[in-house]
Amino acid sequence: GGTYPLNPVAAGDGKVFVSLILYFNNVPSFFALDAIDGHTLWSKNFGDIFSVNPPSYAYGKVYIQTGNHGTDTWLRAFDGVTGAVVFQAPHQAQWERYFAPTIHDGKVYVNGGYYGGMYAFDAFNGSQLWFNSTLPQYDQWTPAVDDTRAYAYLGEYQPGLYVVDRPTGGAAGFIPDLNFDWNGWSMNLAPVLGDLNDVFAIHDGRLLSFNTANNTIRFELLGPYTGQPSYNAGRIYAVKSGRLVVLDEMTGTEIWAWTPPVGQIVGPMILTRTHLLASTSQRVYAVSLVTHQDVWSYAASGHLAMADDTLYIASSD
Repeated sequence: GGTYPLNPVAAGDGKVFVSLILYFNNVPSFFALDAIDGHTLWSKNFGDIFSVNPPSYAYGKVYIQTGNHGTDTWLRAFDGVTGAVVFQAPHQAQWERYFAPTIHDGKVYVNGGYYGGMYAFDAFNGSQLWFNSTLPQYDQWTPAVDDTRAYAYLGEYQPGLYVVDRPTGGAAGFIPDLNFDWNGWSMNLAPVLGDLNDVFAIHDGRLLSFNTANNTIRFELLGPYTGQPSYNAGRIYAVKSGRLVVLDEMTGTEIWAWTPPVGQIVGPMILTRTHLLASTSQRVYAVSLVTHQDVWSYAASGHLAMADDTLYIASSD
């Protein structure tokens, strides 16, 4: 990446897709790398634009949003092998940055809109399926989706969890967050789905559990919590005061915890069936879900991604 910091990467099928965090820099900014030795397979230069954002990979294609103003903002899809353009779908925006697109069941869901909103596109031809314009205007978030709905946790002017009907894009529910405290126009989060009709989010030091069955907040925990929660099998994995805490999904009760030997956990964690992977500002640790101890570490830090039995760490450069 040279002098430019890296976004979180996407990977799969023997390739790693890397984008640079830019601000009106007319340089190559999106790369496909060989997963074995890291050499560049192809690259893209989007010109003198406001933002190049984290990619997602599915169906042999890599998806990425590039941001500028008005109609010069796009959801782009490229063939993962050749880099050939599959489609370029425009959408409205106002100088925004985005999280990686959410892909599910042949569709791509993204943040967008001149005054806020959520889009759904066909993942194969880029046709716009719907646009919900009722969501507040924030950047740096992406929705969570299940088989029937899409979810976005957003703030001012009506803070709360917005629930959208996935086939039509129509409003399907809203759970207000009466204790929301505005801290900028970037959410810096994505909601996480549980198994008990619940959605988790961390904001302003709080861990929230939204009950989508009755449109209430099941619990709200004060931390300070930071970063992005992870979930599996009735357990919420979250960062509290720089350490890992594992909570019961229904009650929020702490079950076990782990403290890094040096430093504090930063950024999203990766949860597998056997281990949790977490980065501090100095090292990446693998924590056993059985013994609750770190079993190995590596002297690197950054945004984590995993594919094809390989862990990728996108650092500040």
